Order: sequence, then C-alpha cells, then structure tokens
Amino acid sequence: MNFKAMNMFVSEESINKHLEHLRSYRLRLSILEKSLPELKGKEVWQIIRSGLGREVKEEALGLHWYIRAHECFFNSFTEAPKRSELINKYYSSRERFVYDLYLEAMKRDHGFLFVYVDRGIPKTAFVTADDRSFLKRSPVLALDLYEHTYFSDYGFSKDRFLRAALMYFDTARLDDVHLDNKG
Repeated sequence: MNFKAMNMFVSEESINKHLEHLRSYRLRLSILEKSLPELKGKEVWQIIRSGLGREVKEEALGLHWYIRAHECFFNSFTEAPKRSELINKYYSSRERFVYDLYLEAMKRDHGFLFVYVDRGIPKTAFVTADDRSFLKRSPVLALDLYEHTYFSDYGFSKDRFLRAALMYFDTARLDDVHLDNKG
C-alpha cells in the first residue's frame, strides 16, 4: 500500500484512522474463521456456495467486502501518475477519464466507486456495503466516498477531496491488469 501517495492529499491521522478500521475488520474476520474453521482460507465463491447458514455467510461476505474494498482503495494511488493506454483508447485522455470519475463520484454518497476491466474495457461501478456483486468482480481502483474518508481533512467539501485524490489516481494499473488477463 502506497501511503506516501495518499499523504499527498490526506493527513497521516486520517490514513491511520482508516487503517485502524481495516485492522478491526480483519480481526473480526479472523475471529469468525477461528470460531468456524470451515471458513478459514475460503475464497468468496466458496463461501457463497457453502452450506453455512445465511447469517454466517452474510457476516463473512460483509467482512470480505469491507477488507477488499479498502485494500483496493489504499492501492489506487501513486505519486507520479503515468499514461494508461486503455484509458487513452476508451476515454481519449487520462484527464477525460478522471473528470468522468469526478462527475460520477459527486453524484454518489456512502459507498465506493470502483474501476475494473471487463473484456479489455475500463468500466466503473458504484457499490455500497449492501451490494455483494462487487465480490464477483476484480476492481483495480477504488474511491472511498464515505464521509469519514475525507471529513477530518476537508470537512464537508467532498469536491476538494476528489480533486486532490484524483490527481494521484493510478490509472496505469488498469493496463497491468489488462495485460495480465490477456496472456
């Protein structure tokens, strides 16, 4: 996780608060796996298809969702954004893509805006914690749009947070995933 890049637009205090939340969810998942050994090391699809009760599945999937979403968010930034061939091909420029993300994010609250590659095309999806469909995709980049992400640094100004964060959004990661999936 590249916290150096995140320090460019949020405070260390804010990052540490987010990491503490992530640690607590990892701990909760670990405790759940220890109490139900059949969950240990299972992939999401295995949990979905397991014979476990609905409540246990929902809890496990919710914890996986939260952990994966935040790990993706923490890995979505770089200090020196590079050009992305996929973005240039489908959006004409990084600036156009980032602007489209900005517009989409400004319409949304209380969730994550994910970027993933589907059949070689970069796509976005807005997902809330109640939506488990994200677990079936492989998002490459994420913007956490929950207020706690930016409030301590930006107050109610989500606009300022997004402008700052998107400057460091690592769109070149989409090319890496696309190339990995080709071969």
